[in-house]
Amino acid sequence: MLGKPVSFNKLQHGQVLAEFLVTAILVLIPSFILVLTLGKYLESKQKLEVAARYVAWERTVWRSNASGWSPVHNIKSDAVLRSEAQTRIFATREQPIFTDHARALNEFQIDPLLNYHYGQNGVYEPIVREVGGGGASLIYLGATTTEHAVPGPTGALDSAVNSLSSLGLPYFSRFDLGANGAHTATASLSLHNPARMPELASLNLQMSRSVTLVTDSWNAGGPTHVRRRVEGLTPLGMFEPVENVLTGALAIGPFRVARRLELGYIDPDQVPTQYLE
Repeated sequence: MLGKPVSFNKLQHGQVLAEFLVTAILVLIPSFILVLTLGKYLESKQKLEVAARYVAWERTVWRSNASGWSPVHNIKSDAVLRSEAQTRIFATREQPIFTDHARALNEFQIDPLLNYHYGQNGVYEPIVREVGGGGASLIYLGATTTEHAVPGPTGALDSAVNSLSSLGLPYFSRFDLGANGAHTATASLSLHNPARMPELASLNLQMSRSVTLVTDSWNAGGPTHVRRRVEGLTPLGMFEPVENVLTGALAIGPFRVARRLELGYIDPDQVPTQYLE
């Protein structure tokens, strides 16, 4: 007489759940953490690229010193450009824009997308490291700028014109074209290591982006600055100190039209207002 067949169904109860738990612990949970971390790293990289472009563009207009630009002192140091880039690019959408960079740093709130949960009392902290500042004015972004001559014939031509300007010749004494027309901005970030992953505890990622713009923003200082730089190229500009005497003498008899003459007059190009909107 054959006995009752043995069933293994009872022995297989919970097998799928056990396999899922093993897969979740070894694959899914680490993947979720990595995806979150990589997303924040990519966001930091994107913002860093924008910051480098911002600093480069600003440096083409705002000089690092007053040399050759008087009386229009459009000056911003690297520290000011760094503060502006951080408070305008790495901040929340509600962050006000202040012309006072010190006040902007004091009220700076970092973008929540750059905050990371490090498992320390449930506190979210920035994924980027502080590189300076203190108190309420923390600095996360590093930014430096350099200016150098444009390579090739263009740079040689600029140097030749500036050599004439340095000689003090009447027609070139103020025609000071910028010899350093290549502006390079370098922005950098230091990132915290991923949390809860001992294998990546010594990763210490560093990000750096450089942007170079070749330009001579010689008219960026405004109409007054343009007039100052080119007035030495107008021959009649030498008679400007005695303009009233000459026009008064020539305004007699048939030379009355000379009264409407303006010796050495310069009319800088004006940017159409529709392009400024």
